[in-house]
Amino acid sequence: MPFPFQKWSHWAEAFQSTDEHPANRISEIVEHLASSLAFIKGYNITSPSSIASILLPIDEMLQRWQQQLPSTWLPVSLRSPNDTMALFDSIFDRYPDLWIASVWNNYRGARILIHQMLMSSVRGNLASHETVSLDQSTKILHIMATEICRSVPYHLEQSGTAGQKCSSHPGGYLLTWPLYMAATLSTTSTECRMWIADRLHEIGIGLGLQLALSLSIDLRQRQATTSFLETEFWSYDA
Repeated sequence: MPFPFQKWSHWAEAFQSTDEHPANRISEIVEHLASSLAFIKGYNITSPSSIASILLPIDEMLQRWQQQLPSTWLPVSLRSPNDTMALFDSIFDRYPDLWIASVWNNYRGARILIHQMLMSSVRGNLASHETVSLDQSTKILHIMATEICRSVPYHLEQSGTAGQKCSSHPGGYLLTWPLYMAATLSTTSTECRMWIADRLHEIGIGLGLQLALSLSIDLRQRQATTSFLETEFWSYDA
């Protein structure tokens, strides 16, 4: 992020309510994450322990960000009495507004980048004698993907109105990348991947968004559970 933008963001805080400040903080953390990923790639760092030492402190920053959120930012988890195609499971989350819901998925996406990167580094260096536990990363990836799926009904204005089709609400556009990111994780089940493919198809039809339709087709045609980080994003030559 260019330095003037960072400076303007801090200046703008004087005219914002304190409830708006968390968005600035997570932007700063994500900027730090992007710089760190570029550093790893630029210097061809493939050692799992080295990557963990760079990325896990950023993950801790994200966790502290989440723990310090004001109550006005917290979603409410609800259980639906009906099992509908709009729900991944029987639970869905309702958010204070669409903007906050989108920021939450940005937070989840950042943690996904960190922990999928750790998993990719281990898989790309199987000959290494380093020992890096992936249990926590596996758990976090599963939680982040599930929470993204549980945000779908709210984004598509389907909370409490099970069975509705996707409308042309802009929430569908905001969901496209988080959903695809969650679907391509190595920890995501085939069942979840196909459910996400259905939702992306609905978004594509509802919004006339060709990208969502293309991503839906890609998910249906995938034969392996290779994450986008191991193909389109980062590659390991080890």
